[in-house]
Amino acid sequence: MTRAAATGPSINDALFLLARSAAGDGASTPSDLPGQARTTPDAPALSRTRPDRVDLSDRAKAVLARQKVEQATADTLERMMRAIKDSTGRGRDSAVAAPSQAPSFDPAKASTGRGDGPLDFIRSMAGSSEFGAAAEGRTDDQVRALVRDGRLPAMPALDDSQRAQLSERELNVYEIVRGLQGLYEAMPKSLDDALARRVQVILDSYPESIARMKQGVADGSLREESWPDIIAGYEEQLAAAREGRMRIAAETDPRLVQGRSDFTMRRDAIGFSGSGQSTTTSDWTALHAKYGANVEIGSSPYTPGWVITW
Repeated sequence: MTRAAATGPSINDALFLLARSAAGDGASTPSDLPGQARTTPDAPALSRTRPDRVDLSDRAKAVLARQKVEQATADTLERMMRAIKDSTGRGRDSAVAAPSQAPSFDPAKASTGRGDGPLDFIRSMAGSSEFGAAAEGRTDDQVRALVRDGRLPAMPALDDSQRAQLSERELNVYEIVRGLQGLYEAMPKSLDDALARRVQVILDSYPESIARMKQGVADGSLREESWPDIIAGYEEQLAAAREGRMRIAAETDPRLVQGRSDFTMRRDAIGFSGSGQSTTTSDWTALHAKYGANVEIGSSPYTPGWVITW
């Protein structure tokens, strides 16, 4: 059964926290988000006796100073509360912070920070129309674009006690957004990045893979006649990576390299599952004719298709 979404913090609570932080009352942390202040210290009552007339003047000055601080922090709070809605481009103007400037928090301190900053931020997303599909356990183009373009803060890791404080819809939003962020983070952001990542994978994993294949051939567990050729191919690629002989080139001919972006997180009977980028070619013969025998193809939502050669 879906539980009702928790009510967010009051504006007064948030204003007090921000004002206190701006005025230097206590050390702030990266997880200081709206909703952490639960109570506001009671202001002392003013006496009508003569000695208190001087105190009243001092307090008036303090009130005026605090009003200036609160005005600045109120503006900050307004930008914070509107960041998610503005991320779709609606109602954006020069006075409102860009979506990429949405307030974030330190994921490492998400479970230890004061207050419920991370949880309140998740609740604010679940209560926004932009995350309606995510709240139902689905991915739509709106959420996909927000994550792909990096317009949302990184979702922190939540422990069991924090998860227990979220409704089903809020947990859906959290899992969908966090899963998509992981999928997009794994994608190269440029051709140079793609080549560097591939070279690193080869350097890190191929020595052990080659050793295991050779052991399998030696002990008879790998009996196919093709294994020596496969091992030789691995060794050749490892040598090219070590010697800096691997190259990458953009390829926009869809016959040679065709990338498909299907970045989706979904909830089913088992839990959450996701899919990301796939790359295919419809003409290996033409690909080898253009680039040679040793080729690998790839793609990313941030780059054109590519061909790596060595």
